Amino acid sequence: MHVFAGAGMINRKMDSKSSEHNNLLILRTNTESVLEAQQFGLLVNIGKDRGFQFTTGLQATYLIEKFEFLDLIRDTVYNPAVEYRYISLRGDTINVNGQIPTFQTFEFNKKIYNSHRLFEIPLLVGYKTHWNNLGITAYTGIFANVNLTSEGEILDIENVFISVRETGSNIYKPKVGLSYHFGFELEKRFTNNLSLQLKPTFQYYLNDFTNASYGLEQRYWIIGGNAGLKYTF
Repeated sequence: MHVFAGAGMINRKMDSKSSEHNNLLILRTNTESVLEAQQFGLLVNIGKDRGFQFTTGLQATYLIEKFEFLDLIRDTVYNPAVEYRYISLRGDTINVNGQIPTFQTFEFNKKIYNSHRLFEIPLLVGYKTHWNNLGITAYTGIFANVNLTSEGEILDIENVFISVRETGSNIYKPKVGLSYHFGFELEKRFTNNLSLQLKPTFQYYLNDFTNASYGLEQRYWIIGGNAGLKYTF
């Protein structure tokens, strides 16, 4: 049994599905950036200490992105003041009050963090060997996504903020199917039952995260790593 946590670098590829959505692609590309992936999970290994290993369990993956919108807003404010001044032939001064416009510029900056949360079931096959006091395992296989939940805000084609959580059924899928996974694990045993594991990983999602009706497609892959404790029965 293996409990782990990890982080990774996200690569996101976003493309328009037709030329009419190119402006939407520009809006979203200019206001969004990827940050990091965070992964947590519980895995179960079946196999001998040397030889083939089969791994399954449950993993939660968070894809963290930043949405930032910056705009300059120009506003006109009217203040009471002397609008006209008349001087008569005798030298008398007459002031006529009115509303004088003053132009002000405001900076509007909106910054939030979006996320895609995926629950995944791994189905991995690996081969384990030993070098000195280290266990070394190479893994490959698939992750089956059983749920995708997206949160945050993005822009639509009209340059209007949209809550992803409220409109998620129209933009993002409820699950995205399979992803390929490759990993390389180092294991240091402390006792007969307890060991520390370090694992660099690569995960590639096969499918688009958005629904067919949405004008853009989003695809991801992750390069990262995790660390965890393994208890052997």
